[in-house]
Amino acid sequence: MKNISRRKITLACLIALSGYATYRLFDTRFVKITIDYLAFSAGIFLMVEGLYKISRSKVAISADQFLRGFRVMIGGWIFLIHLSQFMKYRVFSRQIAEITIDYKDYFAFFMGIFLLAESLYKISASKAPLFPAQFPRILRAVIGTCLITIHIVQFMSKIGF
Repeated sequence: MKNISRRKITLACLIALSGYATYRLFDTRFVKITIDYLAFSAGIFLMVEGLYKISRSKVAISADQFLRGFRVMIGGWIFLIHLSQFMKYRVFSRQIAEITIDYKDYFAFFMGIFLLAESLYKISASKAPLFPAQFPRILRAVIGTCLITIHIVQFMSKIGF
């Protein structure tokens, strides 16, 4: 029982720390320079990890395969959104990227909730130790927390908080 409570405390601290760090860094020069690169990395991680797990699975159709495919889709979406934003500032006109900006905040918020909930469920269902066996799931929880935090802060700044 002690081991389970330590795992939960460790996960709660990690999620709180990543949310707090995201909040504190949100409007800094560091994030404005690195956000696209960090998003590219997160998108690539989600796609590669999901495709790897799909290819290693022995079952062709299952709920886990569906969730993995959904994670691959989220990773591709994150990568493409930030690629279009990156290109907007360098090559394309503003109108091309505005289409994605209108809808990405809502979608990203719910995708962050999905990544966080799915990774926490998988971690709690597994008996493996947190580090190193659960590291990809922990990284997905951190990515989900960052997505949720960034889009809550953006929403709050839009309405004047």
